[in-house]
Amino acid sequence: MEKFNVKKVLLVDDEQGLLNSLRKYLVNTKEIFSGEQILTASSKAEAIQQLEKNEDIDIIILDVVMETKIAGLDVVEYLRKTLSRATTQIILHTGQAGDFGEIGQEGEELMRKYWINYFVNKSGNPDKLLSAIYSAIRSCLIKYYMEKNERLPIDFENLMTF
Repeated sequence: MEKFNVKKVLLVDDEQGLLNSLRKYLVNTKEIFSGEQILTASSKAEAIQQLEKNEDIDIIILDVVMETKIAGLDVVEYLRKTLSRATTQIILHTGQAGDFGEIGQEGEELMRKYWINYFVNKSGNPDKLLSAIYSAIRSCLIKYYMEKNERLPIDFENLMTF
């Protein structure tokens, strides 16, 4: 059986140290992705450039506050509206979650408006980010089988490569 694997993941954060740590964590510590699968960007402009060059980005882990208070949301809007990519999984990974109503009506409205899949606070529990990543991978897996017009195999343990 062919195993599913996420094609590419885009990490976007203006804090270079955090960007490098997150990349190392996902590749070396957790061994979820290979180094070749991960792309990085440290600004809104770089993120948009990566999205334009790489149509096969399955997951984006994105900071909100970069050059402006809503630079990350601008990237999301560009991804959804300009590039028309509705199935790319978006994990907002922000230190400013409280400013965007992480819990409550404002946060829910942002998630609906921009089709954001997950909202994770940088200063929170790292297991929440890991959980969001695994959920995003599963969503990509479902999309993969739907595009092939096949049923998901029952053997979930051997379905994904990590």
